[in-house]
Amino acid sequence: MDDETPVLDTIAALAAVGAPPVSYLANAGTAADLDVTLEDVQGVLVAVAPIIGTAPVRIAVITPDRPTERPSAPHPWIVSHSG
Repeated sequence: MDDETPVLDTIAALAAVGAPPVSYLANAGTAADLDVTLEDVQGVLVAVAPIIGTAPVRIAVITPDRPTERPSAPHPWIVSHSG
């Protein structure tokens, strides 16, 4: 098993239980240290969405400083498609 797999498993588990955004931030440092990419995280969230539903996945991508608003700045794990 590579070093990134446990971190990605943790992200999937956090999404599955509907963990608050701060839980993801607690793991972001480790993910960055292991060179886990935005695409890796997106891939995990896309893979688990049909199983856990879209609501927990939405929680995973909410900006922690504005939990009830649509994020105005990109979340650390979300790639902007605006150009």
